[in-house]
Amino acid sequence: MVLVCGNFGLGCVREAAGARAAFESMGWTVDVVDGRLDPTVWNRVVKQAVDSGVDGIIALGANPNLMGEAMAAVHAEDVPFVMVSQSPKPGDLPGVDSWVRPDAVKGGNDIGTWIAGDSGGQGSVLVIDAPEYADIMVRNDSLVATLGEQCAGCTVHRVAISTPTMGTTLAPTVTSQLQQNPDVTYVWTPDDAYANFVAQGIMQAGKTTSVKLVSGAGAPEALARIRDGQQAADLATPDVYMGWLAADTLARLISGQPSQEVWDVPQRFFTAANIGDGDYSAGWDVEFDYKTVFKNMWGVQ
Repeated sequence: MVLVCGNFGLGCVREAAGARAAFESMGWTVDVVDGRLDPTVWNRVVKQAVDSGVDGIIALGANPNLMGEAMAAVHAEDVPFVMVSQSPKPGDLPGVDSWVRPDAVKGGNDIGTWIAGDSGGQGSVLVIDAPEYADIMVRNDSLVATLGEQCAGCTVHRVAISTPTMGTTLAPTVTSQLQQNPDVTYVWTPDDAYANFVAQGIMQAGKTTSVKLVSGAGAPEALARIRDGQQAADLATPDVYMGWLAADTLARLISGQPSQEVWDVPQRFFTAANIGDGDYSAGWDVEFDYKTVFKNMWGVQ
């Protein structure tokens, strides 16, 4: 089973597409489930998968710390479990065998370093927090810490949002924050799935020329906004590649082959200065033919 954090988020959907394609190339049966951005759904479907005797589970963006009962069942039944796009940390529930994710601390550092330099050491940053997602919070904390170290003249404002309701609440929240904090010159939103609503909030506050949008994921629409001058930067992650890597890792776990506990995947930081004229109509992905490499290792065509 492949659990998608929610079909609303393009990153998780692209990861799921990668995992599905990988498993289908192996000749395996894969059930992709929409987690609806709801931890209660995550918990239920993982528990159901364990009870059904599934051979292995990949979770995409669904925080295992919010699936206590389900992860206890995974651990008790020794079901191979790969976690994608969450950051391992002390205290995580047992049951996760391998992590496939970008280094959230490094990503936060890169964002903070760029903002410090781009602002000339005088930026004011609104940071959007999403407490349901451990990797987002690790990266956001790293961003804030980096600004504290590298940008003595920078100020930081933080606001927490609920991902399941972002379609109705995020844009007005951003507008309200910009009105309350007129010094803000950058808004960091932790995923491109949030960015459309954040852009709406900036526009509704009348700040499109004075506030720079910075986001993460490398989704097609975000990279298009950079080319159009509507977004300042994006921290891209290779979602499809992560799906293939997670499938390979789960296959190794199921077959008793050596695997790796933590995979740090590549990231790429895009701005108008380096985006060039490449084709990112499908979003960014790692720039080597990993699909052929995996298929050759698996002995399939």
